[in-house]
Amino acid sequence: MPNAFLPGTADAEIHVTRGTERTTHTVPGTEQYQRMVEHFGDAVASGSPVSFPPDDAVHNVRVITALLDSLKSGAPRPVPR
Repeated sequence: MPNAFLPGTADAEIHVTRGTERTTHTVPGTEQYQRMVEHFGDAVASGSPVSFPPDDAVHNVRVITALLDSLKSGAPRPVPR
């Protein structure tokens, strides 16, 4: 996926390689931040839960921090719990 973390609003291509077979999937572009805000607003207005609980964000930050520490040190780093 060429722009996995900053895909923008254009359609995104995902290239999947399995052995010698390669396939390409196109995902329609979207304004991701707008969709997140709208989803949160809908959840607040309806009283329904959000798709991803706050703990999900905490776990993502832990993984990103471990990756950054590993990059800086040149050695694997565990993901704290």
